[in-house]
Amino acid sequence: MRVRLSEWRVPVPLTLLLLLGAFAPWTAVAQDAEAAPDTASEASELLEPWRPERLAPGGEAGTSMTLLDAVTTTLRNDPNIQIQEAETALRLGLQQEASGLFDWTLTGQATYQHENLELRQSVQESEQERRDDLTRIQGETCSAAESELVKISELTAAIESNGGVAITTDEIFNAELRAIEILISNASPSELPSLINQRNLLLNRELAETIASQEANANACTEAMAFAARIGDTPEEEEFDTASLDLRLEKVFRNGVTFAPFIDGDYSATQYVGKRNGFNQPALDEDGNQIVDFGVPRIEFVDFGGKNIRDLYTLRVGFDINVPLMRGSGSEEIAAQEEAAGRQVEAARRLIQHTASERVLATAFAYWDLLAAQDRVALFAGSVDRQKTITEVTQALIDADEMIPAEIARAQAGLARAETNLNAARRDLVQRQVALAVAMGIESTSGEASINASTSFPAAPDASALGAVAEESLRRSAVDRRGDVASARESLEASRILVAGAEGAARDRLDLQGSLYATAVGEDSLSEATDQWEAPSYSIGLSYEKIIGNQQREGLVVQRKALAARDRIQHADLRRTTQLGVSQTVGELGQALERLRYAEEAVKAFDQAYSAEREKFGAQETTLIDLVLSEDQQTDAGLRAIDARRQVASLLAQLRFDTATLIDATDRGFAVEDTTLTTLPSAE
Repeated sequence: MRVRLSEWRVPVPLTLLLLLGAFAPWTAVAQDAEAAPDTASEASELLEPWRPERLAPGGEAGTSMTLLDAVTTTLRNDPNIQIQEAETALRLGLQQEASGLFDWTLTGQATYQHENLELRQSVQESEQERRDDLTRIQGETCSAAESELVKISELTAAIESNGGVAITTDEIFNAELRAIEILISNASPSELPSLINQRNLLLNRELAETIASQEANANACTEAMAFAARIGDTPEEEEFDTASLDLRLEKVFRNGVTFAPFIDGDYSATQYVGKRNGFNQPALDEDGNQIVDFGVPRIEFVDFGGKNIRDLYTLRVGFDINVPLMRGSGSEEIAAQEEAAGRQVEAARRLIQHTASERVLATAFAYWDLLAAQDRVALFAGSVDRQKTITEVTQALIDADEMIPAEIARAQAGLARAETNLNAARRDLVQRQVALAVAMGIESTSGEASINASTSFPAAPDASALGAVAEESLRRSAVDRRGDVASARESLEASRILVAGAEGAARDRLDLQGSLYATAVGEDSLSEATDQWEAPSYSIGLSYEKIIGNQQREGLVVQRKALAARDRIQHADLRRTTQLGVSQTVGELGQALERLRYAEEAVKAFDQAYSAEREKFGAQETTLIDLVLSEDQQTDAGLRAIDARRQVASLLAQLRFDTATLIDATDRGFAVEDTTLTTLPSAE
């Protein structure tokens, strides 16, 4: 293969094109490698099918479960977390779709066309005239060859005779011959030999010339007949065959440059229908030897009546490049959708953590509600036992005639009220068990699959410990840690990126375009074309576009700015409400601790009061009404204490949630510990 660089002078446009082709695409390769996200594997992991666990039966007593077991079960099963993971997978898919703009695109096209057309009248007439001329030549040469055969015979006879033989095929020569013969007949003896010699020379010369002419005419006749047989009848139709192949590998880089290496080829052929092209071959003499004219071998063309236009093959190999100078230049515009989608993916990831924290908080609330319901059942069961004791003591006093019989009704009413409260507490317990199962995302807990909370309420922190909590530090750290705040921040950044992209897309378009390629052209075969390449061929130009009014693109800028303003307000408001939520929870926790302290003191006091009233009742030093009232007060104090413990435990979890210290994100998922559920957070 030979490559010829025609006059390799490097003008300024070609220099610029070479620099663009060499550097413009490849400066973005590293950037593309870093920016291209690998989302398929992560999305597939997030789209695992949701299969909620079923709680194993725990017998008549149900299944005991600690708070830590409950929240870890929630992290494995809660559908809201799964939904947010699916949302993240969706955004990963959107990011991958946006990245598709920067994929390499291979396009190929192959076409073949065959077309038959009727020959133009002028061409048909020209071809018919060609055949008519050939017929005329054939007739002339063949007739001449036959006439010359007769002349040869007559000349031979004249040579062998002493005269009197007429040459009928050549009147002029016959007249000349007759004149000499007349001279011979009238010549003297001295003149006779000379005249006879002249006659013989004339006949022999004419015979030799006639033989040569006859051979030439015979050969011409034969060739004309063969030529006519080869070219055949006058063509009436012509056919055209064309084929093309175009392969192109195109990529848009994140700096806006479009680079497209290509290879394309064309094939064209034309012919009269039913004919074929002729060919050259060495001219040979009668002995089969090459005929040489002045040292140059003679070549003859064998015609078959075709167009004698050789098939043409053309190949081009090179690249096209487009460098945007205004609209479409730079990653801020061209990669805005992809980068914004990446921010939205990160926002969705942050929301997974926030959603997990929300669901852990909901489980903690449901768990403390269940524990409180269990304690209320135990409390009302104790109340029923105490009311039974009161009823039994009352009946004994009536039997001993120390109390009137009418008092038994009051005691029985107290017992009935206590049993009613116990039944209501048991119904509430079932509801709390179901609520915890719902919060954990597990299957129904009916029958033997009921849940019993086994973790006690946490010890209430000292008021001094709560006072030592740096509220302002917690407020600041909450804004930094909260997943919903971080998600809103990422969404705001995505909106800002889209604003920049829309503003860039609203500019006028000015592109620098160029092509650089090598060309191979050959006839008859593709290999002949590929044996020789001509380079370089190139083109370079500028393309400009300005949209008058530009309403669509400017309108998009307004939309993007409005969305960015909305996201900015939402982010600022979420920061504000997050900080206020921390302050509110800290304040409520302080009040709940004080309430718990008073409730526990009340429980102790009413326990002592009831014990005293029971002893006095047995000694007939107090009335039944006072004893029943004391028992009611003791039960009510217990209920208030249970609710205060539940509220303190819930507020501890709430404060952990508000400050984003409830769970920790790890490589294996989310981790949670007992201490993070039941203790005060720190601002560290």
